[in-house]
Amino acid sequence: MAQNAQLRNFCNDKARQTFDQLDQAYETARRFASEYSAYGVAALLGDLQNTDVIIDGSETDGRKSLTVKELKDLKTVADALVSWADTQLIGAKNYANRVKAGSVNGQPPF
Repeated sequence: MAQNAQLRNFCNDKARQTFDQLDQAYETARRFASEYSAYGVAALLGDLQNTDVIIDGSETDGRKSLTVKELKDLKTVADALVSWADTQLIGAKNYANRVKAGSVNGQPPF
C-alpha cells in the first residue's frame, strides 16, 4: 500500500478531478452528438447561412451569441473527440478500464 502524503494529495487534488473531467468531456461529447441527431438539428439548420445567429436568449442575458457555423463546428469537434477516444487514443474496449476506473462523477451535465 502506498502511504505518502504528497502522493495522496496529488491523487485527491489532481488525478481524481482529471479522471472525472476526462470522463465528463467524453460522455458529454457522446451525448451531444446523440442529441444533435435526435433533435434533427442538421435539418433545422438546413437553409440557414453559417453566419446566421441562433436566437437562444443570449441577446438578452449577456451570453455570447452562437452562429450556425459555431454550432456545426461544435458537432464536428464532439464527433472528433469521441472518435479519437474510441479509436486513436485507447480503443473503445479500454476506455472504461483507463478513464472510468478512476472517475467518480463522470456523468454529462445533460
